[in-house]
Amino acid sequence: MDFKWLFTWMTNWINDNIPEKMQPAILTSATTLIGAFIGACVAQYFSHRLGLKREKKSNQRIFYNELFAPILLKMYTYCDYVTEFNKRILKDDHPIDENQLLCEINDHIGKNLKYASPKIINAYNKLKQFEYVDDMLGKGEDIAQYHLFEEILNELIKIAPYDRKSKKEISKYRTMYFLLKVLTYLHGKKSAAQFLECRFIFKKNKLYSKLTYKYLSFFFEIRYMPFVHFFYSVDIYYNHLDTLVKKKDRPFAKPFFKVRRDLEEMEYSKIMNP
Repeated sequence: MDFKWLFTWMTNWINDNIPEKMQPAILTSATTLIGAFIGACVAQYFSHRLGLKREKKSNQRIFYNELFAPILLKMYTYCDYVTEFNKRILKDDHPIDENQLLCEINDHIGKNLKYASPKIINAYNKLKQFEYVDDMLGKGEDIAQYHLFEEILNELIKIAPYDRKSKKEISKYRTMYFLLKVLTYLHGKKSAAQFLECRFIFKKNKLYSKLTYKYLSFFFEIRYMPFVHFFYSVDIYYNHLDTLVKKKDRPFAKPFFKVRRDLEEMEYSKIMNP
């Protein structure tokens, strides 16, 4: 801020109203007072900013400890379990009940909504609606569940006091839940999980990149923009999914889902025509 006008006005006022012999002393005193006032204002401003920053970090620590920390490993476990290619490596003496695991996670979120952001609350509400609204698509509840997990990890990656490696791990599971959500919407829960079971042919560390998440989410969202959906087909999105895959294994997404669609049609035909 330019205070030149203030000093000019003050000098003119002193020249007009104060005797000439007293002007130096008055001018010095006034300058000192104004300087002290401005210095106090600046100090108060930065003190307030630092106070807000400390308060924000304190709140984030509370939110992390109360809402996120108790369910983070369970969210990792659920994702690893449903997308594990070789289920035989899982220990028989440590069976995982998917439904029980989801109930534990959702119950914890519901009890700690006071620590959640509006986006997480909205996603949780979308999921809870299926307790009294029929899932007409047969996959809406699964999509809502994956979206809730995605939003939780989105929020967590912003506030958690993690090192770079840990944040990359959160980013990986965020991308996987996003892919589960999108592919469940396009092809159903089973096919979505089977696609991620094949992540051993994905490029190294591709799932860990936040750019991958932003890239895929952007191209999925623009499909529903006005007029875009007329020429943006699912086949185009398959090309975006292939960016995850090693070059020697491309194209992968389109033939992968075509085979599963053909198998589903065969199974449906057998049921309808025994």
